[in-house]
Amino acid sequence: MSSHEFGLVFAANERFAPPLAVAMHSALSTLEAHCRPAIYVLDNGLSEPSRRRLSVVVTRVAPGEVIRFIRVPPTRLAGIRLPNDLPAATLSRLLIPELLDPGITRVVYLDADVLVRRDLSALFRIELGDTIVAAARDFEYRSFDPESLELSRSETEYSRPYYNAGVLVIEVPRWRDAGMTDRALERARRQFMPWADQDALNATVQRWTTLDDRWNVQTRSIGLAKRRLLTDRGRYLHERELYRSGAVWHFVGLQGKPWEPRCQILGTVHWAVAFARCGWHPPLKAFRWMSDWLARRVLAWPAIAVRRWKARASAIGRTVASIRARGRAGQAG
Repeated sequence: MSSHEFGLVFAANERFAPPLAVAMHSALSTLEAHCRPAIYVLDNGLSEPSRRRLSVVVTRVAPGEVIRFIRVPPTRLAGIRLPNDLPAATLSRLLIPELLDPGITRVVYLDADVLVRRDLSALFRIELGDTIVAAARDFEYRSFDPESLELSRSETEYSRPYYNAGVLVIEVPRWRDAGMTDRALERARRQFMPWADQDALNATVQRWTTLDDRWNVQTRSIGLAKRRLLTDRGRYLHERELYRSGAVWHFVGLQGKPWEPRCQILGTVHWAVAFARCGWHPPLKAFRWMSDWLARRVLAWPAIAVRRWKARASAIGRTVASIRARGRAGQAG
């Protein structure tokens, strides 16, 4: 594969520079030897020291490769209102096709909060038919109304399936020909979107290629699935199997990221080990970081255990109430 045809793209601001190192290192270290796409980072305010560190991470795992840092023009994203907890960097993925080199035809985009577990090269070869974008379904929200942007956990409540934008495959020439960047940005300026560019993409792109769930395993949602273990055991077991075999773990959500020692999302410890190994810190400092992270995690454990038991008790209570309600409805019928 030629680096002049394919691009592996990330986006981050300064806050997400350390997790970006994990995403980049894990993606490149699992990639087939003959698959060497051009590496891009959409720079939403990275410091020069962070850029140097990220370059070291890439050089360690892929000698000879360089990162192409692209400054994101803030004026291009002006006039879009974001939820308080979402950084403007999340919008920059809408600009990917217009910011990359003209020769790039296929892009695989990864959020900074992912850990790649298996080779991504198949995504550069996947057939998109006549669609522009490929993505996996969102684990929590399964359908949505493209006009109101109301989301539903039901597969069938609304007319369109809802996709998670943390892992994207983009056919760049088709995107440019369809003017997707301008259309998505205009929609985001016209209507407030709780999930920003993810909502804008879902509302603007009418036809998608659906990726297998293993390409975007949203680990927080699997943890939440424990609450429906008694009522939807099949789905829970399916998602647990996805966790074991998935190619990309995606730590979705605005809260509870794996670099926080109190985080209880599946895969948190794996992420911390990957961070210690990725080269963001030199070996001694990485060892100290890991030791401190584990120590703070142990100290937080009592509070975590109490919160976990309360959540389980609440889930059991809801399940019992649901079973009783169905029993009363059956008797009434």
